[in-house]
Amino acid sequence: MEAGFPLNGSGDQIYLNGGEADVDCGGPCSTKCDNGKTCSSTTDCVSKVCSGNQCQAPMNHDNVMNGDETDVDCGGSSGNKCAVGKTCKVNTDCDNVLCTGGFCSILGMNLVVNGDAETGDCSNKLPYDKQPTGWKYTGLPIQVAYAADWDLSATTPGPSDRGQCYFTGYYKASNSMSQTININDATTLSLIDSGKVSANLSGWLGGYLGQDDNAKVTLNFNNQDGTKIGSAITIGPVLSSDRKSITGLVARQSAGKVPAGTRSMNVLVDFTLTYGDNDGCVDNIAVVLSSG
Repeated sequence: MEAGFPLNGSGDQIYLNGGEADVDCGGPCSTKCDNGKTCSSTTDCVSKVCSGNQCQAPMNHDNVMNGDETDVDCGGSSGNKCAVGKTCKVNTDCDNVLCTGGFCSILGMNLVVNGDAETGDCSNKLPYDKQPTGWKYTGLPIQVAYAADWDLSATTPGPSDRGQCYFTGYYKASNSMSQTININDATTLSLIDSGKVSANLSGWLGGYLGQDDNAKVTLNFNNQDGTKIGSAITIGPVLSSDRKSITGLVARQSAGKVPAGTRSMNVLVDFTLTYGDNDGCVDNIAVVLSSG
């Protein structure tokens, strides 16, 4: 050993010694080895990937959280979105859910599929025959364009973000549509069973002039067997007196605790006819869960 160089090799910049995997890195040395350096284990490498005795660049399929990934092989600039329950920094790290409290979570997001009638075909003219996409339905509810010659238009009272379409009962006396929201996220289920989750149901409901045709939205909670539990949350109906006999939509919302044992929720929209055609209308239906 030449004089002036430490026996453990740390920082000598020349020799591989003291159990180092490569010069001045790996092994007992506090410095990790860069890509391309020799390694004997993942702990030798900055990337935490040692393959063929060489430190490899981070990849989005190496089963290691490295680079700017927020969890193993996902998030950051990896090109892979993180699933529910994985760690995250921003919403874009997650796969169609939100980053809440550092984890990809369904909390804080609208869980209703096509609650705004913007998914799938929307009737612009007769025949009005486009049924609600993503919903099970009875009777003949439809999703129809604000530009169509039906009840609502782009200028009638309603949401500022109304999009192109809305739901209506059309002409059947009794129509309904529903969808089930399954909750599979273990973290959210744990919070629910601890009584720490609330549900907020909202939407824009209305009808035509002085008629009382209406829409009502109900959120039911189901246990593992699909049996209803707890108290349902309901918005509507909005009657002509609520609209001052003006054709349009009115915002409604209601919230409540999600009962322990909930494993799914059911959103039910009932359209009720009182005169002529079924002019009960609804748009921008949302169900949002929150903790606390």
